[in-house]
Amino acid sequence: MVFSTSKFKLSAKCVSISDFLFILKNSVEIDGKKQLALPKITNHKVCTNCGSIYHQKKDCFSQQSCLRCALPGHHIEECKSDFEKCINCNEDHMCFSDNCEKYAQKKFKINRYVLSILKGENLISSLNDILNRKNSLLKKFNLNRDRDTCDGQMNTIVNSKLQTYFAKMENVEQKISEQFLFLKSSKEGINSIRSTIYENASDLDSIKNLLRESSEIINQIRPQIETAQENINNFKKSLKEIDSQIPPVISLFETIRKQTEEHNEQNTTRKLSEIFEILNGP
Repeated sequence: MVFSTSKFKLSAKCVSISDFLFILKNSVEIDGKKQLALPKITNHKVCTNCGSIYHQKKDCFSQQSCLRCALPGHHIEECKSDFEKCINCNEDHMCFSDNCEKYAQKKFKINRYVLSILKGENLISSLNDILNRKNSLLKKFNLNRDRDTCDGQMNTIVNSKLQTYFAKMENVEQKISEQFLFLKSSKEGINSIRSTIYENASDLDSIKNLLRESSEIINQIRPQIETAQENINNFKKSLKEIDSQIPPVISLFETIRKQTEEHNEQNTTRKLSEIFEILNGP
């Protein structure tokens, strides 16, 4: 069992599987703070001489090879290659990497008892959760711990929220019932209006026919109206011409009047002179 703190890791042994599971699920308190507990996962050891996963250095008869690039002639501490190569599967990773499927199978095998417990308790979803290539074991246990811690709080919050929502739902149901009654009465009113419309449909048809006949009469008399309008315009034009001729006629009449008055005055004077001459005698 490994206890992970912010500064260091502690290892401890559990005396029973029940204690092991309890600590995994509930963490452990150190210095007043809960610390995450992880199961101890053992890494498979490769041969430090050639990198093989099938034997150790004391049993090795192969040529010395770099554990990083699989090339001979130097150790991993002296490796200057810009690539990685696994001597066991020829893939692009080191021979002790969890990315190597053969190495992963060895790791599963030596941790099979711990894995069976973790899998049986649903603490991991698959064997791959213990591989460092995903860092999924730490995430999985963090998730489980947070989930267990939050379960109680969530239940309390959910229950309080549900009570509020139930009360609101009752109000909503009551309003829906009222709206339903209103809609029902509105539907009856709409049906009554629809019946009235159907009853007056014949009157509407009569009005439509009358409007159609009126439109036809208007179309028939429209040419006559246009002719009358044209005559009126011509008459107005004639009046304007007559109006323009009136001032000269008036001027002519005025001249004739003046001439008549002057002529009459001259005749009168002449006649008076003749009378005076007769009266005065020779």
